[in-house]
Amino acid sequence: MAYDPSRDPHGVGARLGETRDRRGTYLASEDWRRIAAGQPTAAEAARLRDEAGREFWQAMLAGEVSLVQARDYPDRLTDAEAVVVALAATRYRRTWVSYHGIDTGTLWVTTRQLRYRGGRGDGSIPLSAIRAWETERWDGGTAEEQDVVTIRRSDGGQDLTLGFRSSAQAVAATIDDLTIEVRLDPARFTELCEALRRNA
Repeated sequence: MAYDPSRDPHGVGARLGETRDRRGTYLASEDWRRIAAGQPTAAEAARLRDEAGREFWQAMLAGEVSLVQARDYPDRLTDAEAVVVALAATRYRRTWVSYHGIDTGTLWVTTRQLRYRGGRGDGSIPLSAIRAWETERWDGGTAEEQDVVTIRRSDGGQDLTLGFRSSAQAVAATIDDLTIEVRLDPARFTELCEALRRNA
């Protein structure tokens, strides 16, 4: 559909219309309605959302944003510590054939540590003490399907094995009426923790 000045009383789409020196822009009817309402086209909105998502992810990696309220954190934060995100998780003990569930709870990721609080106990690992990561998809194709992450320690403390359902991996934030969603799958979860560890 070509630009129609009679449908643009405020002139917001005039820059896309045809003049003697420029060919007009042809857009879908929905895009013209979006422009008339002062909004970008669907393609431009998707580009802006992707760009905002990349910038938001970089801010998360730097520990500059938080998706939870600090007052909800179960412990007192140090002066240099900030909460980045909290995820629902299941804590496991690895057996020689499978995983044995211990409890369910919340994993808090801060700029200094991983802090788990569960129904049957707590656990924490300083980011500086993380030696290695192991990830595995467990019970694929069943109702119990989870991504299991085992965090290996370098300080002699107890390793931590946690399972995350797919529904718990999606976190979102709204900035200036724009909703940005980040999926913390195992690759991104470990990327986040490693970035925070380097900055700690």
